Amino acid sequence: MILQIDVNSEKSLYTQIYESILLGIATGSLVPGASLPSVRQLGGELGVNLHTVNKAYRLLAQDGFVVINKKKGAFIAMDFSIDEKDIEELRESMTILLAKAHIKGLSLAETQTLVQSIAQDFTKEA
Repeated sequence: MILQIDVNSEKSLYTQIYESILLGIATGSLVPGASLPSVRQLGGELGVNLHTVNKAYRLLAQDGFVVINKKKGAFIAMDFSIDEKDIEELRESMTILLAKAHIKGLSLAETQTLVQSIAQDFTKEA
């Protein structure tokens, strides 16, 4: 698994790694139970510091998307349950994004169309 990162991006490298893995899970290219490269291996592939990869993995584990076993490595979690705290965090994040859309002049219909088109990327259909 080789992720693409942009060293010129305003986003931090660990955020780019975090988001790339998250998108891989959402699109199904990273399936529950799949192992992730070791911190050393992924750091080498991306040409980034091991602490950068480690931080991304720790955040993914903290958010429940990855399970870290000190002896076996990091794996995509098997269960992605959601609780009230998760819902509130999503609401806060989405509120900021929707505020940006509103300020920039995106109509409700345009916003709904945008959200729907993005969500379809994560829908697995036969």
